[in-house]
Amino acid sequence: KIENGQVVRTDFIGKVKNSLTLTIGKRIVMSTIIPTLLLAAIGSLSWWELSSTGASSLLINSIVVMTLAGMAVMLYFAYSLTKNILSPMKQAINIANTLSSGDLTSKIEVNREDEFGKLFKSINQMGINLRTTVLDVQRNSASVRLASGEIASGNLDLSQRTEEQASSLEETASSMEELTSTVRQNTDNSISANNLAKTTSNITSRGGDMMREVVATMSSITESSSKIADIINVIDGIAFQ
Repeated sequence: KIENGQVVRTDFIGKVKNSLTLTIGKRIVMSTIIPTLLLAAIGSLSWWELSSTGASSLLINSIVVMTLAGMAVMLYFAYSLTKNILSPMKQAINIANTLSSGDLTSKIEVNREDEFGKLFKSINQMGINLRTTVLDVQRNSASVRLASGEIASGNLDLSQRTEEQASSLEETASSMEELTSTVRQNTDNSISANNLAKTTSNITSRGGDMMREVVATMSSITESSSKIADIINVIDGIAFQ
C-alpha cells in the first residue's frame, strides 16, 4: 500500500522490517533509556558493594540520591527531546502531508526562533506560494475558458453566416436558373416571331402576286367587254340596215 508517499509492504517481512527501522523516536528512547538503565545498574551495584563493606550510611544515601537524580535528569532529557524535536517534526510532517493532499489552507503557528521555527516559516511560505500558484492557474483557466467561449461563439456566428451565404447563393442560383429559362423562352419567342414575320412576309408577297393576277384578269375582262361591245355595235349596225 501507499503510505506517506511511498510503497509499504504489508506482509510479515514488511512488518518485521518496519519494526526494525530506527525512527527518530526510537533513537531518542534508546539514547536515554540505555544510559538510564546503565546508571541504575551502576548505582545498584555501588549501593550493594558499599552496603556489603559496611560503608557509612551517608555515602550510601549519597550514591542512591545521585543515582536517582541522574535517572531523573535522563528522563527529563528524553522528555525534552521528545517535546522539542519529535513533536515539532511530527507537526511539520502532518502539515506537509496536508499540503500534499491538496489542502492549502493549513498553517503552522510559529512561536519559536530555532531551526524548527525556520522550518515552519518555510512550510507556511511554501503553502502561500502554492496557493498563489493555484490562484494564478485558476485565473488563467478562467481566461482560457472565456476565450474558448468567445471562439466557440465566433465559430457559431461564422457557421450561421456561412449557412446564410449558402442559402443566398442557392437563391441566386435559382434566380439565375429562372433568368436563364426566361432568356431561353424569350429567344424561342423571338425565333417564333421571326418565323411568323417571315410567314407573314411570304403571305403578303403571295397576296401581291394574287392582286397583280386579279388586276391582269380585270384588264382581260375589260378588253373582252370592249370587244363584246364592238361586236354588239356591229350586230346593231347590221340589224338597222
